[in-house]
Amino acid sequence: MRELFREFHIGKDRDLDRYDERVTLAWCVAAFERQKKLPKLESLLSRRKPQTVADQRAVMQAIAQGWGLKLRKASKKPKQPKGSH
Repeated sequence: MRELFREFHIGKDRDLDRYDERVTLAWCVAAFERQKKLPKLESLLSRRKPQTVADQRAVMQAIAQGWGLKLRKASKKPKQPKGSH
């Protein structure tokens, strides 16, 4: 029952986030329509750095720890299916 409640809560939050995104977009469109000159697109875009492998690993460790799981180390070679020699 807790899991179902959590899923409903997550769904509601997701819907509110989508609503906020649409309202923000509408607000920006209205604001840009009033401007005589648009700012450069680059100045409006977010400047997030790409996530590094170390950052991804840290996130996976935190998720695994939260679920009480242990991460396996990545193998260097992909495993061959049996009988594919």
